[in-house]
Amino acid sequence: MEVTKMLTDKKTIELEWRITDISRGNVRPEQIKTFVIVTAYMLKVNNKISIGNKKASYTETLDAIDNVDKNIRNKAMEFYNQVLWDNVIKIDADDQVLNDLILNESEEFDRSRVESSTPSSIAKLASKLLETKDGCIADLCSGQINFFKEYILNNRNSKSNKYYGYELNASVYVISKIKAIVLNELYSVDINLTLTNVLDDDFASNTESLKFDRLFMDPPAGQRISRLNIDSSLYSAYGLKRPDLASWLYAFVGFSKLGESGEMAIVMEDASAYNMMSRTARMSIVDSRNVKAVIDLPGSLYQTTFIPFTMYILTKKSCDQVKMIDATSLYKKGRRINIISDANVEKILSFMHKDVTGYAKTVTSEEIKNNDYNLSPSAYVSPIELPVFDNEIRLAEIVDIVRGANLHANKLDAITTEKETNIQFLMLSDIKDGVIDNKLAYLKNTEPVDLRCQVENHDLIISKNGLPIKTAVAEIEKGKTVIANGNLYILKIKDGKANPYYLQSFLASRYGQVVLGRISKGSVIKNISLKDLREIKVPLPDMKVQDKIGQKYKALLDETIIYEMKKKEATEKSVRLFEEEMKKDA
Repeated sequence: MEVTKMLTDKKTIELEWRITDISRGNVRPEQIKTFVIVTAYMLKVNNKISIGNKKASYTETLDAIDNVDKNIRNKAMEFYNQVLWDNVIKIDADDQVLNDLILNESEEFDRSRVESSTPSSIAKLASKLLETKDGCIADLCSGQINFFKEYILNNRNSKSNKYYGYELNASVYVISKIKAIVLNELYSVDINLTLTNVLDDDFASNTESLKFDRLFMDPPAGQRISRLNIDSSLYSAYGLKRPDLASWLYAFVGFSKLGESGEMAIVMEDASAYNMMSRTARMSIVDSRNVKAVIDLPGSLYQTTFIPFTMYILTKKSCDQVKMIDATSLYKKGRRINIISDANVEKILSFMHKDVTGYAKTVTSEEIKNNDYNLSPSAYVSPIELPVFDNEIRLAEIVDIVRGANLHANKLDAITTEKETNIQFLMLSDIKDGVIDNKLAYLKNTEPVDLRCQVENHDLIISKNGLPIKTAVAEIEKGKTVIANGNLYILKIKDGKANPYYLQSFLASRYGQVVLGRISKGSVIKNISLKDLREIKVPLPDMKVQDKIGQKYKALLDETIIYEMKKKEATEKSVRLFEEEMKKDA
């Protein structure tokens, strides 16, 4: 039987709905997925032990399950009594339909029913990246063993592999145990599952435990070590602290379970690649030359969260070359979630062997170290090839950078007025197409504002948050005071060292946007830190060249302003046209 990723067979979908219908009023919503899988397995066992047309009894079915796994029997007894079983046993389904229902995911289950399930497309990608023969394959935090399923399906020449899964959640363990029984039956594989917490000292610190050739981990997202009930000796042994992301602790525990030539793939929050909290962990793994590849995955791959994730390929072999892959655009949009299609999986695999502008680049461990141990592919992979400019200089050498006023909404409301004053407030929304709107909000006074946030004539403004990054040169009328808000940076040019319009032309160019994009970090809203902005390199030719480029750029901005004015005028005329023409005819 060929196993697919999602239920497509009409008989299987009908069976799923019949079982789900029986669950209503009898099972808590978050348990429906488990109920469906357990029921399908009970029917499968009943088919096996029934003789002719006579169905085996409820008790006989439970006893047969008990001989296989007591955890499954206990879960079946938790769900069923004789009366409910009498309704279910009326369902007639053959083993192929039951196997299909057990092994495959349904899009009909809502988010609360698919937790602890690695998306099939991520599992498939990991299984192909970790392909090996005659090895021990592990999945720590194995969930519903989607990784094992994809590994078995996509590496058909690896039948002699042994599979070891470790799962903490008892209900999820029951689902994975049933799936393992079916996979073992269909493909003659050897899957062994253990109900345990991989962060328990007995497992995590056991140096004599089994070592694995390939290992996969998709640990719980968003956890901090401080929220885990574990001994401090476990995380401090890896140089981690209580506020650190727990994902890195899972990574180090998994890494400790690899054999001499072992490799592992682990999926973590994308913030793990760049936030300061995880810098110590990244420094450790980079300096030891154990990073083989880092892959930024598309967003919205999981049913339970929309935050983006990053996959790390770690190796026991010393590896100075690190493949950085930006796969964020390689997905197929689904009804509820995004999916990495088979074609995109193959494309990502091909990037492991070649560099491709916009997608993949090979960097050294030394380059990563020099970039403050930033492991985010976006810090290295560019949509265009960046040229090496002459006379490059750190931005901080030619400008002083000040962040705008971080005013709370209630304080801003208190000093905002509709009456025209000499004090105005510049917000991110006031910058459009490289130009500042001439209709800024008015303020009564600057009493709660730090006057260092004041924008002066020919200061360069850069947006702090969001993409694309906005830029504009301020043209301040004499006698006016303009205050920038906290979503903006004010770049004050030192001693005439640069032409502000030249600087804007670079930062607004494709090259400049790539440079700024590389330092934009954040899972949901990208944001530029003051420290990173100061360190970017900008080309600084002599002032004659700067003035020439700056003048041409300003002329183009002026054309934009004129065009917008004409567009507005034409729009207003079009609105009045009918009424005016009708009046003429009258």
